Amino acid sequence: MAENTQQFQLDARLTEIQALRSTPAGIAAINFVVQHSSLQMEAAGQRIVQFEMQCICLGALAERLSHLILGKAYRFKGFLAPSRKGAKTFRLHVTEIVNFQECDIV
Repeated sequence: MAENTQQFQLDARLTEIQALRSTPAGIAAINFVVQHSSLQMEAAGQRIVQFEMQCICLGALAERLSHLILGKAYRFKGFLAPSRKGAKTFRLHVTEIVNFQECDIV
């Protein structure tokens, strides 16, 4: 398989955190939801973009995320992948979280 790049970055508010759990392989995992709102330029005009996104975090970062503050804005970095094998929906697999409270999220 060719090495293709996929990087995703999203400034969003943390709106829901599920309980920290372990995968069958014993890796810490946590599912959570973020809410994004922004103005984007498209076809020489402004477009309001608002959505919620399902996310997952694994390992030590999952343990850290379980202590973050609901409603606070963060910058989430990672990659998009199907929510399960063969699914047409996707979720963000977060590999980095930046404390980004000062971002301009409505």
